[in-house]
Formats: sequence, structure tokens, C-alpha cells
Amino acid sequence: MPYHPVRPVSKTASWSRRFGIFAFTLAITAFLFHRAEILTEANAIAVILLAAVLSLIAVIWSMIGFGMLWLNGAKGGKAAFLGLLLAALVLAPVGYAASRLVLLPPIRDVTTDLAAPPAWLVEPLADRSWLPSPVLHPTEQRALQTQFYGRLSGRRYDGAIDRVLEAVTAMAEDRQWQLIETSGAKFLAPGQEPPPEDASAISADEGPADEGLSPDAAPEPEEARGGEALSPLAPGAAGAAGPGPLTDPVLEDGVPRISQPVVRLQFVWRSPLLGVTHDILIRLEEEAETTFVDMRAATRIGRHDLGLNARLIQDFLGQLDVALLGIAGSR
Repeated sequence: MPYHPVRPVSKTASWSRRFGIFAFTLAITAFLFHRAEILTEANAIAVILLAAVLSLIAVIWSMIGFGMLWLNGAKGGKAAFLGLLLAALVLAPVGYAASRLVLLPPIRDVTTDLAAPPAWLVEPLADRSWLPSPVLHPTEQRALQTQFYGRLSGRRYDGAIDRVLEAVTAMAEDRQWQLIETSGAKFLAPGQEPPPEDASAISADEGPADEGLSPDAAPEPEEARGGEALSPLAPGAAGAAGPGPLTDPVLEDGVPRISQPVVRLQFVWRSPLLGVTHDILIRLEEEAETTFVDMRAATRIGRHDLGLNARLIQDFLGQLDVALLGIAGSR
């Protein structure tokens, strides 16, 4: 009578397949629920991390199943392979995110102007849940961004602010950024005149007189007593007095001066792939015959943006250079 050996069955391989299927299903469900805004971003991250832990267990059991197949000829090779494959599909994106978490700085708010970052028009609010969001000291934040994103800087374009604003708004619309607030942009719309209180210039003798002042003909910035040009957002400068494009005149040595037009646009955008919410602010400042463009981008939860904000700003400003067909210089 012929002998038919009975192959043992690897239970660990079967459990590897079960854990792999469960972890993959859990991760996909959390991702889809987050994209559909059923699950908050913080809770979706928690569920995906749980799926990653289960995937690690599936990988360990899969290795044991392969070992039993090699040593004892135990059944379960297909189950171990399926468990390993599904676990890898979960661990690959999580591992990539973990590598960026280690290699990139722990900041979630990035700007092109570290000296005077564009201020939010509407303060971003989010349910951070279990994820901490510590606020770094400005000096520490500046040092980290300079070290890792040293090439991130604003742009200077030749031309009036209205031409640059038109290109910025067109690009934002193409990217489906949702505009939530503006400051200083109303009088730049076609067919509108600047408000009298914003556009009037005060002469040294007569008071309000120049009613035809336009942003394109704004005077060049004068120098302060120490020889440094006053920034519209610097303390003591005219731009810090109010949100309008042309703020109240400032007297310097008895001579009245009008600040330059400043426009701020604040957007909200959810990335189409990951569903991460970004708050974006673009500031345009006209000085003489040039326009400066600065940006600020931030994610809402956690202490780390995984480099997404810096990439967003770089991509936008690069496309803006092409749209304006000019030579952009660092600020």
C-alpha cells in the first residue's frame, strides 16, 4: 500500500491572511470616509495607524508561515503571500509618511516672509482631537524653515498690482481654491473706484485733495530716518494701521506720506488625493513699479505637515512665474 504523507497546515499563515485582509479593509474604509468628510482627519489618522499595527502583525505571521513551508512543507504559502501583500499595501504609504516625519522639520505653518508673515484674515480653526499642535517660538520656527526650506522665498514682478492679482486669482480658481476672505482688493475690481477715505491724499497745506490717486500711480516708498524703507506691515508703518489698500497717511518730519497698496487673499483647499485641508494666504504689495507676492500655507492639525505646505507654495509660485512671463526675483 503506497504511503501518502500528510502535510501539516500552517495556522500562522491563515492568520496572516486574515489580519492582512482586515487591516487593508480598515485602512481603505478610513481613507474613503475621510475623503467623504464622514471621518475627521485626526480620527482617520488614528484608524490608519491601527491598520498599520495590524499589518505588522500580519507580516510577522506571514514570515513564520513561509518558514514552516520551507522547513516542514506546511501548507499555507498562498495565504502567507496574500497576507504579506495586503500588509505591504498599508505599510508602504505609512512608512513613506514616517520617513518624512523624521527627515523634515516639525512645523505645519510655512511662509515666504519670515520677518513679517502675512497675517490671517480669518483665524483657521480645526478639531485637533488627540493630535497635539504646539506653537513654536517665532525664532525657532524661523531657524527650522531656513534650514530645511532655505530656497522658499517670495516673488517680485514688474508691473502694477492689478495685473498680478488677476493672474493669482485665475490660478487659484483653476486649482479650485475656495476664497473665504479678502482685504484691499475691492477697489482693484474693474469699474470700481477707490473709497474716498482710502484713496485721498493729504497735502501739507490743504488736507484731503488728490481724488484721482490709483494704485498703479502709487508713490515710491520713502526711507525712514535710519535709512531703511518702511514695510507696510512693519510696526509704525502705514500698512499696519488698517486692512484697506491705502491706509491713513503717516507724517515723517512734517511731510505726509501715503502707504502702498496691500492686498491679501485667504483660501481654503482640500488636496484631491489625501483630503488634507490647507489654509493659504497670499499677500500682494505694490511698491513703485513692482509688485511683491508673499504666501503662507498651513495645515490644521498636528505639529508636522510632512513638507506639503512648502511644496504647495513652490508649485504655485513657479506656475505664477510662467503665467506672468516675467523674471521673478527673491524678496
